[in-house]
Amino acid sequence: MTNAADLELIALADDMDALAAWLRAHGQASWADRVLGHSRRVRKRIPEGVIGFLADSGGLSDVYFSPVNGNAASESDGQRLNEELRRLTLRPFERAFELKHAAMDASGSGHTPRR
Repeated sequence: MTNAADLELIALADDMDALAAWLRAHGQASWADRVLGHSRRVRKRIPEGVIGFLADSGGLSDVYFSPVNGNAASESDGQRLNEELRRLTLRPFERAFELKHAAMDASGSGHTPRR
């Protein structure tokens, strides 16, 4: 039987897979591979999948689409792509963040409460 925590992990991995597919489709194969690696660990219930994705989220925020970078046809195209990337990144980041803190709360590992 699948419990709520398993469903959250599955949802996180699905979100990460969608992000990875989008990254690959937009010329970011290296980032796609990293995100897929984290997704595979999440599906196997390996905590480093969540932690690694959260750690990589900072670097992923450096991906920027622009004609100057050669990865967008125009400024408006770049803006559209950057917005899509933000949208696709936000959901798995929020899920991963919540899962990490729920696990810390459950383990009694003591962390600074979020505000």
